[in-house]
Amino acid sequence: DAPVAVPTLLVQGTHCGSYANCIPRMRARGAHVLYGTFGHAYPHLSPLGAFDFVGELTAWVRAVAGPAGELPPPQARFFVTRHDGHVPKAAEPEGSWRDEAADAPTPLAFTLAPADAGKGGDGTLVIHSPAAPTNAALAVKVPVGATSGDAAGRWFTYGDARELPGNQAADDAAALRFTTEPLTETVTMVCRPRLEVGVAAAN
Repeated sequence: DAPVAVPTLLVQGTHCGSYANCIPRMRARGAHVLYGTFGHAYPHLSPLGAFDFVGELTAWVRAVAGPAGELPPPQARFFVTRHDGHVPKAAEPEGSWRDEAADAPTPLAFTLAPADAGKGGDGTLVIHSPAAPTNAALAVKVPVGATSGDAAGRWFTYGDARELPGNQAADDAAALRFTTEPLTETVTMVCRPRLEVGVAAAN
């Protein structure tokens, strides 16, 4: 028997707790994705980032049932919030919608290594792409009893502004941070970043 292709539109909100890997897994199977700043409600009823969901859904259904009867290529539409936007104080998060085609670039992997390693560099990290193993070390001092992440918001949210991250200045001050060389162009990342490091303690 021939497999049956069923058009699928996956709708998910950044402010609604859910299974974290559903978007990449569903996209791999050809699903369309609509990813906005919705809470645990239909997008047009969401207290954060509400928009014309009925109109969006109607347009998608019309595209699926095109005159040739062919499905449009898998794609994703996602809302990118402004990097310094403070969500709990804004009824409408600031940012813009972006489209991603089915032939979007594959995940990017790169290596961060100290600049002028072994030559007394200032701690700036240099991006090496493609990724390559490195034995370069970066010494850091961690204050005793330091914690970070207390202002990150709840793990599983329903869209209530009180559950979302607030002012994370204290977290930033207590976190271990790195600085790269100045970027030459604007870079937008929509992903689940993963960092692999080797850690050793002096005492």
